[in-house]
Amino acid sequence: MTRIKKGLLFLVGFASFTTALGDGLINRLHTTGTEKKSIAPDLIALTQLADKGDALAQTKLGVMYFHGGGVAQDYQQALDWFRKAADKGHAGAQTNLGLMYSNALGLPQDSKKAAYWYQKAAAQGYPVAYLNLGVLYSAGEGVRQDLKQALISYQKAAYQGNPHAQYRLGTMYANGNGVPHDDKKAVFWYAKAAEQGLSSAQFNLGMKYLNGEGVSQNVIEGYKLLMMASFDAGKKSMDSRELVSDGTTQDLIDDTQRLSETWALGSDVQIDERSSIHLIAEDTSDI
Repeated sequence: MTRIKKGLLFLVGFASFTTALGDGLINRLHTTGTEKKSIAPDLIALTQLADKGDALAQTKLGVMYFHGGGVAQDYQQALDWFRKAADKGHAGAQTNLGLMYSNALGLPQDSKKAAYWYQKAAAQGYPVAYLNLGVLYSAGEGVRQDLKQALISYQKAAYQGNPHAQYRLGTMYANGNGVPHDDKKAVFWYAKAAEQGLSSAQFNLGMKYLNGEGVSQNVIEGYKLLMMASFDAGKKSMDSRELVSDGTTQDLIDDTQRLSETWALGSDVQIDERSSIHLIAEDTSDI
């Protein structure tokens, strides 16, 4: 079997996955807005609702102030509105408040307080709270390091369709980190996340296909996934020829590149927006 040269399973070169905790905490904000980006919500009406104690309006205002969407960016205003909604039990606001504590956004970094708010939201079944709790348990940030709890947290988010949790589950199985090494399970979870357009999962799944780990070796499928990962990240992060041993013919490499480029251009894969959870660094929200 031709084996492809590779390094760590984690995709390091894609800047879109960098957070304040490295490849740790996912920086995500909850929003439930359904308006398009070009249509700003009525700030006056939203503020009136928020002032009356409406937790959803308070959360949406917090998101607006966090991103500077339709208002001047103001982390303190975002914190105030998130805290009011979080105190009322709004899971999204609780997650956002935890996020700001985790990343020292507008206040001192405090992983214990972040964990507290994530736990509040997770108790309501909120998937991104489970995801971020999993990261904290894995790293021992704000909580005692516990890979079993990290696994449980990732599973609860992954089974709700969160692609970042699915990716992290795959990586745990691929590296044998806290669980027995199992490439088949790694492939299963990478595939789930890759289907939703997560570049890091596409990359790692592509490497599994290239090396026949947990799946029958398929160089073309592997390159399709690697090229898609590069395409989604907005840049080509590697020269694919450098990844292939002398056992692979140049014609196959060229054919695979042509197929992968066609596949990438024709793909309609996007990160699942059903949960209305959005990246801070790369705002893909619909507000």
